[in-house]
Amino acid sequence: MSIDRIREMLDEHETLYSRYMDEDNYALASAVYEWIMVLRHNLTAAVMAADPYTTEADVAFYEGF
Repeated sequence: MSIDRIREMLDEHETLYSRYMDEDNYALASAVYEWIMVLRHNLTAAVMAADPYTTEADVAFYEGF
């Protein structure tokens, strides 16, 4: 999966998470949160693979994690 696609999916899932939290639907919010964490991990791995000088902390900082 491309870095751009992972970013798009993160945006979509973060929007869903906010909506479910606003609706007090904590079960779905929790499930979406787990996917957000997986996507963040995948994005970090993809960026680090593309640039070997990039660290996990760099990705977290620039992606706003």
